[in-house]
Amino acid sequence: MKKSVLFLCVLFPLSAFCQNGQSAEPQQKEPVHSLGFSIGVNDFHFRDEYLSPHIFSKAMFSSRLSYQLQAKQYLHSIDLSYSCGHPNSAIQPRNVSENIGSISYAISRIIDVEHIAGNPLKLSVGAGVSTFVVSTDFDAEDKRYSYVWNEQSWYCSNSLNLHLNGDYQLSNKTSLCMQFTLPVFLLVSRPEIGHNWNAENMKVIDNFLNVEVQGKPEFFWDNVVLAGELVYKQQLGDHYNLRLNYAFNYIASDRPLSLQMYMNRFLMGFEFLF
Repeated sequence: MKKSVLFLCVLFPLSAFCQNGQSAEPQQKEPVHSLGFSIGVNDFHFRDEYLSPHIFSKAMFSSRLSYQLQAKQYLHSIDLSYSCGHPNSAIQPRNVSENIGSISYAISRIIDVEHIAGNPLKLSVGAGVSTFVVSTDFDAEDKRYSYVWNEQSWYCSNSLNLHLNGDYQLSNKTSLCMQFTLPVFLLVSRPEIGHNWNAENMKVIDNFLNVEVQGKPEFFWDNVVLAGELVYKQQLGDHYNLRLNYAFNYIASDRPLSLQMYMNRFLMGFEFLF
């Protein structure tokens, strides 16, 4: 049953790629490239029972670099993002350092164009791959002996994703883009029980790149992982736009102990067309 569901999830966007929607716009003659950069804040909240039973949160620095290629009915996208900061808890104050990074590639195809209030809404579906990494450095404390030591936790996923997109043209110079992402298959790495006494954990602590080879397979029904984005664009000139981004991520994992995190990112930047 699970294999059938996964097959249908992958088959649907692939079949849409192979069909020519009758209401789709005419294919453009020249490809359009865009390069964007944005900075802002990441309203980050997490509870990692591997480190603490309490919720830690902070409005952290966030940045994003993106490249897009619009060629005929297809859109290719590459995104890199990075956030960092020091989340904390009023219940259990600690010295915590958080680093969050991701890189993704996606290809989408326009399958339909609807009109709302006389303006076009382009609907597209697609697929892609991504890597998402969260690294947490956490100072633990034994008050009985006034002893403080450093703990490290992480969440790393390499995933195969499905995308559903909508691009609504508000006016000649403004647009609103929406994207929903569902990872259907993931290779997830989390620390093992045993903390620094576990040999597999020490491989990552000694060289964090080893996190990429310790992933274990998960399907979307094993743990909840969701992502969505809303982008407002305002044309400022023939070759550049103002971009306002809101992005939401929710991640849950139960290995080795419960992990839950969500992020609300608010970014502003510019997009250059060439």
